[in-house]
Amino acid sequence: MSATPITCPACQADLDPADARDGVIRCGICGTKTAAPPPDESPAPAVRVARPPEREVPRSRPVATPAARRPKSRRAEDDEEDDDRPGKRVARRGNKSVVGLVIGLAVVLFIVVAAGGVVVWWAVSRSENKPDVPAGPVAERSVKSVGPADRPGQFAPLPPVAPQPVVPLPNNPPPIGPPVMPAAPAPAVEAAVAAPAGKPPAVPPVTPATLPVSVRPAAHVLPITPTAAADGAVVKLPSSADRVCLGGGGRFVVLRLPRDRQLAVFDVSAGKVAKYLPLAEDGAVFAAGMDKLFVLNPAANVIQRWDLTSFAKEVTAPNPLGGAPKLVLMGHATDGPLYVAGNRVNGNRHFGFADGRTFRQVEVPGDDGRSGPGVSDWYPPTVRVSADGRVYGWWSPGLSPSGLNSYVIGPGSAKHHHQHTSVGPILPGPDGTLFTGAGLFTPELKPVGEPKGYQYWFFPPVPAAHGPAYLSVQNASLPGGRGEKPRVAVKLLGDDRPVATLPDLPGLDLPAGNNNTNPGPGLPLYDRLFLVPDAKALVVLNGAATALYVHRFDLKELLEQSGVDYLLVMSRPPAAARGAKYRYAPVVWSKKGGVKLKLEAGPAGMAVAAGAVTWDVPADHPAGDAPAVILTVSDAGGQEIFHTFTLSVGGT
Repeated sequence: MSATPITCPACQADLDPADARDGVIRCGICGTKTAAPPPDESPAPAVRVARPPEREVPRSRPVATPAARRPKSRRAEDDEEDDDRPGKRVARRGNKSVVGLVIGLAVVLFIVVAAGGVVVWWAVSRSENKPDVPAGPVAERSVKSVGPADRPGQFAPLPPVAPQPVVPLPNNPPPIGPPVMPAAPAPAVEAAVAAPAGKPPAVPPVTPATLPVSVRPAAHVLPITPTAAADGAVVKLPSSADRVCLGGGGRFVVLRLPRDRQLAVFDVSAGKVAKYLPLAEDGAVFAAGMDKLFVLNPAANVIQRWDLTSFAKEVTAPNPLGGAPKLVLMGHATDGPLYVAGNRVNGNRHFGFADGRTFRQVEVPGDDGRSGPGVSDWYPPTVRVSADGRVYGWWSPGLSPSGLNSYVIGPGSAKHHHQHTSVGPILPGPDGTLFTGAGLFTPELKPVGEPKGYQYWFFPPVPAAHGPAYLSVQNASLPGGRGEKPRVAVKLLGDDRPVATLPDLPGLDLPAGNNNTNPGPGLPLYDRLFLVPDAKALVVLNGAATALYVHRFDLKELLEQSGVDYLLVMSRPPAAARGAKYRYAPVVWSKKGGVKLKLEAGPAGMAVAAGAVTWDVPADHPAGDAPAVILTVSDAGGQEIFHTFTLSVGGT
């Protein structure tokens, strides 16, 4: 007999006893398992197994008959039973939805946290490491016994300082990264070195505010007279120099002698070393303006100021910019400001400016508040400044390209210019013209004259300390074993024709295999040539940096002999003072004579008369830069040139 038909106790669907397996029939609709009745017996009471809770299912579904089903193994049957359970299918779909939701939330959370971190980093970097307490001139401190901190890489605690009325130092939190010495005073205090009788050094009061940007032309211009040294004179140094700078508008060449821990101040006009000054630290860096010399001791983080006429040490003050300074610069024809650079100096900018009189920070906003000639520990660039202190040029010898960069300080602000290229060393001239191995450029990086293809073995032209002359050096050692006789040509801005050629210069010592990308040991050539037209001298520091060779050099005589129809402005404008009469008579050299001046632009009330520029400076004129002055200079030969400069207005 055939099996007796039965129904599912859960959904009332018809069940076929022929579908029984091991005495149990599984409902194809709801999955309920029911005991199969024995043949010829009444249906047994339904056995209810694992009914899904409160789930409505359709009441009609075709049930597969045994004839429509393929034979399957017992394991396949069990798998099919598990997969066909409605609860299992819903759970799998639910699990996938939950996993996707968790992953999506994790991605969103990561993006939010990352964006928040970037915003926090930007906000902190804009405001960190700003001094909250002024740093002004304090009594002179002796830094001769700093001890192990004098030596690079060692940081020893400073001895305690006896209580005294000194200016408190900035209290900035320590930066993240390598430890640096804070801007702290030296361990011991000594009385300030007095200036010569009748000229006590004036120490201005300390105020907390920073100063507005102002590049100050020298208030008192030091005279430069023709050198007293004989032509070809040799001045030997006690040891080798490893760093140099100009001061006094080009009158002084200052050289660091690390072995002797001294600075040698060579006076070009006198033709001799005028003074040897002691250094308190091995790593001290220095810069000079018109009549002041500044020495920064990095371990103690203090700045000393020396007078270049009396050679007296005037004052010592904390570095107001903090960080780990490794470089200072100043326009050698100015009264400041002092450029200070190094890791974490002035926060994340890695450079800043300090007033040389008050030792307060000078605010120079850039085009975006962050760019500029910063010197960090990551591929530190080589930085140079123009004599007028308004243009900085820098390049990175260890990177390719090394970059063409300038930082131009204008009235109340500064602008960074950059080109992604290699031009070798970048040397700003007296007026800001950039001298490079790829030719000359304006401060805004526009080519001057015909562009020149750059090669790494080219020596950059070396500008004179003042005026439009410069030296063009022909390399004697070229790649591939080629060689030429070394020679130095004298040229003028705007004219590529040589005025004169100097084939034999004792002390020149051109390096073999010059490579601007990876410069070798010792001072580069551009730090060993000093052309000072007013002193009628060309000073050459030999390759070993142990001797100075003085060569007589009369630029005007060379111009007359060359036959060049020249028209040159050889002077520099003085500073202006509020409430005072300003007068400037440019010194002009002309082959044809008949020089005339015409004022094209300048401050209101400025005029030109009798070959001089005059201006009654208003008593209420704001301190800082006045509008740019543009003069047209012409001569009887019909030549015309522009003489452009910016006046800085200060107090009387």
